[in-house]
Amino acid sequence: MMLSSIIERGMVRAGRLVRLRVEVRDLPGSLSAVAEVIGQANANIQEVYHRRAFTNLPLQTTEVDFVLRTRGREHVEEILAALAAAGYTARVHAG
Repeated sequence: MMLSSIIERGMVRAGRLVRLRVEVRDLPGSLSAVAEVIGQANANIQEVYHRRAFTNLPLQTTEVDFVLRTRGREHVEEILAALAAAGYTARVHAG
């Protein structure tokens, strides 16, 4: 277990494991659409956290945290650019 934690933390430091917070319309199909953009950018979705209640965003907007496996920091920037091009507000979330 300790070795696994060490490896995972190393991946975070190297930008190979990242958590992105994405603003998504809270409508049917929206989660699928943003996941498609991430997949087209060749990132592997490892975990998804969908927040509806604990947000200050406008109605019908939610925050979704995606934990992604990537090729590194440059790849993360490519993913953020792809999400922005598709109309999503996304940022790396460290906390």
